[in-house]
Amino acid sequence: MDQLSEEVRQESPWTMMFADDIVICSESREQVEENLERWRFALERRGMKVSRSKTEYMCVNEREGSGTVRLQCEEVKKVQEFKYLGSTVQSNGECGKEVKKRVQAGWNGWRKVSGVLCDRKISARIKGKVYRTVVRPAMLYGLETVSLRKRQESELEVAELKMLRFSLGVTRLDRIRNEYIRGTAHVGRLGDKVREARLRWIGHVQRRETEISLGQRENEKRRKCCHSWTQISTVGFHGRRVDESVMLLMPNPDMTSCCDLCLPWTLLTWIKLIKLVSYLGYVLAHG
Repeated sequence: MDQLSEEVRQESPWTMMFADDIVICSESREQVEENLERWRFALERRGMKVSRSKTEYMCVNEREGSGTVRLQCEEVKKVQEFKYLGSTVQSNGECGKEVKKRVQAGWNGWRKVSGVLCDRKISARIKGKVYRTVVRPAMLYGLETVSLRKRQESELEVAELKMLRFSLGVTRLDRIRNEYIRGTAHVGRLGDKVREARLRWIGHVQRRETEISLGQRENEKRRKCCHSWTQISTVGFHGRRVDESVMLLMPNPDMTSCCDLCLPWTLLTWIKLIKLVSYLGYVLAHG
């Protein structure tokens, strides 16, 4: 596929490919139609066919809200959301559908192991370990770059606590605090785990190879990055600022670049620092 599309393929994020799925991004409707026609011509003259029924487009610019996109005089279906590589993208930039899908994925995982989690003969510690291994990863999948609001983070935590209460045989009428439920099952707050995942993602981005299409770096012994923490929070988290607790990792106030923070340390050290930030954030939040 790479060889077939070499003459029409652009750099990410303007063109993204996974197997036979192709995402084409452009700044205007005319450019979309032009690029779509170029792709159609390049593929069909080599014996491949572009499915008209499966081809869809989504507009994220209100000024481009009117009109349609056509492929060989055939109107392309317009959608308000679509799923790409397991994540749901919405035209309004929200992530409510993705959060609901993550909650549903968590419940699906919980039902698969409910025979173990609801067994009264199994200790709470083992149940918590099974939950952390099977259920929680399904809920956290892909949330590193999702701009979660407080309300959406609460939805995830409410669903998690319902699962834990069902697993431990506890109801709201028992008047047992959420902190005690988490402590009994040895399960931390889901919001803290989301922040840990974001920090791991930052470290991964900073350690990536130059060839990766996430961005380009200069070839130097110590690669430099011009992104400040504010820029990283805007670009990486879709407008959400990185938690202020991240700044606790800064050895001195002159280090304002994420590369100044990430590059001197190995992956193992970075993971340990992530755990430290999560713990300090919990202490600061609970006094």
